[in-house]
Amino acid sequence: MRPLDMGIVTLLFVSITFGFIIGEKLSPALFNLEKNIKRLINIKRYHIHHDFIGLFLILISTLVPSIWVKTTLAGFGLGLFIQHIKADGLRLITRN
Repeated sequence: MRPLDMGIVTLLFVSITFGFIIGEKLSPALFNLEKNIKRLINIKRYHIHHDFIGLFLILISTLVPSIWVKTTLAGFGLGLFIQHIKADGLRLITRN
């Protein structure tokens, strides 16, 4: 592998790991963030899980031109997604 490719692979691995740890350790903070987002867009009857946020970050990463930012966003989103599936299953949005 070329050095650039190895750097991207390393960044992806670190981003996935970081996203997983954030999802694991900071779930209460993510829950508070979700409450604030719900107030802004006025959807009080639904719960947005952080695996949805992970998928959203992966989607956003496809729009970014920089390969480094794209890899970081996709890795972080994938880490959040994997952690939520491990902890609570696949639940993107649920009704309260």
